[in-house]
Amino acid sequence: MCKTFAAGDCEGVQQMYASRFRHWQIGFFISGLSFYLISFLF
Repeated sequence: MCKTFAAGDCEGVQQMYASRFRHWQIGFFISGLSFYLISFLF
């Protein structure tokens, strides 16, 4: 992936993908936790 971008752009692209993956992970964790709580309560 780094070969297709310039050396300067590569780091920014990797950081963008890492932050996006982290947000997806946190959202998935929160939705799973809320689903577990809802199924536990009702």
